[in-house]
Amino acid sequence: MSRDDFHASVLRTTKTYGIQNRLGHKLEDRYERFGLDDVTQLNFYRQLFTEFFGSFVLVTLGCSAITPYKPQGSDAHLNMASIILSWGFTIATVVWTIAHVSGCFLNPAVTISMFINSRIPLTSGSEAIVVSQVSTTCQTLLNRELGIDEFKGCVIEFFITFILLFFVFATTDHHRMDHGGSHALMIGGVIIPLVNMAAELTGAGMNPARSFGPALIHGNWDAHWVYWVGPIGGGITGGLLYDLVFSERVIAWSRYLQVGHVQIDE
Repeated sequence: MSRDDFHASVLRTTKTYGIQNRLGHKLEDRYERFGLDDVTQLNFYRQLFTEFFGSFVLVTLGCSAITPYKPQGSDAHLNMASIILSWGFTIATVVWTIAHVSGCFLNPAVTISMFINSRIPLTSGSEAIVVSQVSTTCQTLLNRELGIDEFKGCVIEFFITFILLFFVFATTDHHRMDHGGSHALMIGGVIIPLVNMAAELTGAGMNPARSFGPALIHGNWDAHWVYWVGPIGGGITGGLLYDLVFSERVIAWSRYLQVGHVQIDE
């Protein structure tokens, strides 16, 4: 089978099984409405992990927008414009990258509304609600008062570069048909919440070359390894995670295998 035929068959399969189709029409069949067959499919568990991942990133970047502006005195105030922009771009980033996998609900109010209006089955709705609560709880435990040292700085650089490269891979996935507009603008947009999160902690490097030049000129090599190990490790991990779990090609394969097997001509 040629690649074009394969993708055509995937579209037909997605029309039957894909979550995006479920968001686009009401589920009339009672068996389909409860989604009892979903729990036997690999995509169900991929969707579960996706909702966990999306909720974790949303709360991490969104709540971290407040961290640099915590009041230090009675007259301190929050920079609301920065917080609003960070939350807005964070939500846009998460939806842009993972909506094709799970629908990217992130919010029980959205999930319940979708189920009541027969847009998603009960299984997908219930797992989205439970997983989002577990995810945000885990993130809150990890996001307690953060005293910065070299190791924690490396973890922060790892995380923000991980998100950046995950987003870059999602944006440049040429198999996806749900993206449009300027890739450059979207990639630039994700930088806003990442910098807002880490600027006061590590300087939000995300780029070893950007850190090397100033260190060389000023002769300051303190903790310089942080800005190499963190970004390179995070970038590799973010790219691998997207390609192996979230890429449209992987999802297309698993959807197609629900109804049959096919060999793609190279």
